[in-house]
Amino acid sequence: ACVHGTWTLSPENFKTTVESFASFGDVGTFTVSGNALIDIAPDGLWTFTYENWGLAVSIPDAGGEIKVEINGVDTVRGEFNDDATYAFTEASVGSRITQHVSVNGQELPLPATPNRTVENGGGTFTCEGDVLTMGVEGAPVPFVLNRVP
Repeated sequence: ACVHGTWTLSPENFKTTVESFASFGDVGTFTVSGNALIDIAPDGLWTFTYENWGLAVSIPDAGGEIKVEINGVDTVRGEFNDDATYAFTEASVGSRITQHVSVNGQELPLPATPNRTVENGGGTFTCEGDVLTMGVEGAPVPFVLNRVP
């Protein structure tokens, strides 16, 4: 099936999708960096691999910045249906998040990052050639993934 294989989510597309349903208002600029790969196996196992997948928001009025970085591997069980919908369950979160906040160049201490959980979910999809588009409820702009050759 078209959906099976390894896909990459570009930082630019992730940023566009997040900005479509989350307003950052006057806080400043929102940037995304790093690598995110999704391997979708025929047996229904989806493996998400994050390498320095970072989100940063600048806060110019406070001379500050908030950074969140994800590294590691998460898995879910998923299925793609004939009616162009997908669903996933049985999430296992192995990735780790680190957070940093700085104001005027000074790093501020943060409490330990709690372990993440992932809820079951789903949405709509299209798959054509080397492009997999996945819609998420509440996001006006879908995620667009490109097949890794």
